[in-house]
Amino acid sequence: MPEWRNRVRMHEQEIWDHISRQHVVQLATLDREGAPHMTTVWFTVMDQRIVFETNYKSQKVRNIDRDDRVGLLFGAGVRFHEQQGVMVKGRARVIREREQVLDIIHSMYIQRMDGLSRSALRAAAGHMVEKRVAVVVEPLRFSTWDHTKLR
Repeated sequence: MPEWRNRVRMHEQEIWDHISRQHVVQLATLDREGAPHMTTVWFTVMDQRIVFETNYKSQKVRNIDRDDRVGLLFGAGVRFHEQQGVMVKGRARVIREREQVLDIIHSMYIQRMDGLSRSALRAAAGHMVEKRVAVVVEPLRFSTWDHTKLR
């Protein structure tokens, strides 16, 4: 492996720090023909798993039900020397049980929405849950780069 590749690789703590600074992630699922289906989702991290919620009828859910392999891309930076990224290959699991989905949505709201009480966030999550599912991605492999280390 080239020396520069080792210089830009992120270590485990750097990976999770980078992911935690992001608000959205690019999600790739596989469509019926095996082609990538890309979308952006709002997410959170729970027990070193990437978790998001979505409409239960969404294309991404149909794709995951058919083939649980997913790719995630957490990118940052505009110029070459600013670019950082974490690509994840993983397996996704759709959660449909109402109370679990409600708990996940509530947790996401607590982590991502400032200024509202926990009870207000729980009520907001309750309004969302009827047509939502949660998706938990178990990371299997990471590819990383941090070009800020090249300076």
